[in-house]
Amino acid sequence: MSSATDVDLQKVLRDNGFDNSELRMRSWELNCTVPTILEFPALFRKKNILHPTLCGIFSLYLFIMLGVLCNDYLVPSMERLCYALRMTYDVAGATFLAAATSTPELFVNFVGTFVTEGDIGVAAIVGSSVFNTLAVAAVCGIFTGVSEQLDWWPITRDIIWYLIAIAALCAVLYDANVSAIESGLMLACYFCYLLLLVLDRVIQSFFRGDNIYTTQVTEDPLDREESPLMSFRDHVCRMPGEESGKCAFIWWIIKYPCALILALTIPSVRTFYFLTMLMAIIWIGATCYLLTWFLTVIGYNIGIPDTLMGLTVLAAGTSVPEAISSYILTKKVLLA
Repeated sequence: MSSATDVDLQKVLRDNGFDNSELRMRSWELNCTVPTILEFPALFRKKNILHPTLCGIFSLYLFIMLGVLCNDYLVPSMERLCYALRMTYDVAGATFLAAATSTPELFVNFVGTFVTEGDIGVAAIVGSSVFNTLAVAAVCGIFTGVSEQLDWWPITRDIIWYLIAIAALCAVLYDANVSAIESGLMLACYFCYLLLLVLDRVIQSFFRGDNIYTTQVTEDPLDREESPLMSFRDHVCRMPGEESGKCAFIWWIIKYPCALILALTIPSVRTFYFLTMLMAIIWIGATCYLLTWFLTVIGYNIGIPDTLMGLTVLAAGTSVPEAISSYILTKKVLLA
């Protein structure tokens, strides 16, 4: 790239009102790859030590916010919905929880494909798939602290469908082009998976006879949960007691701003559990947009390509809701 073009690009990076789509269309003419940071606000475009430091701190706090969202709103509302529909934990985890916790990857991929038109969205999907398969299972096994023999049925069922999904994805991407018909066929495969989940108990009885092991949500989760039953004042504003120690008090101070904002904008799980789940998903999507922005700024300042950031840091970041939710549900089921 010529020096004149370098100057123009640096001017663009500082220009908040520049039309980024024009630069994308001229990227082939300029013989350069347009950085993804151009698709975000110009607040952190200038390279210096302060911007990646601030974005790193903001990213850590967003991870905390995702944890609060999952622990206090997403998982309780999903449990309440499963109780109303009389669903088992394994089917609920494969449907509602999987769809809800996959919102960050979907949102990041949407932004990366249609807004930034870069590789960071696809890379985040691929990286998060590996993270979910290996790291999430490891987190659940290590931190629950409970030894339990797993039932072979849901594991075998989901592994078979995962192999089918991978095979379908490879077949669709073989020619590096995804048509509308191919997209429809992949959606049809997913709906077939959902249909088999609905008929899971019937299929189990056919293969296993009366030897069916399922953990069904038979009691209202709010009857055995302390946190959702607390009032707004107790749940958000109550300070930890002296017996909790200084670490608990420091953690309460750090968590208080996001806990207050979420409590003011998300309805109670007891009264509007479906709306609670919807608002939690919206908050997760918004949080992950900011997370994408901040991680992109960090990668741009230290010279990491967008694709590599998506495969590693961003993939792990957008999978935080799934890791936290899976850990919470695993511990509840094993200790039930």
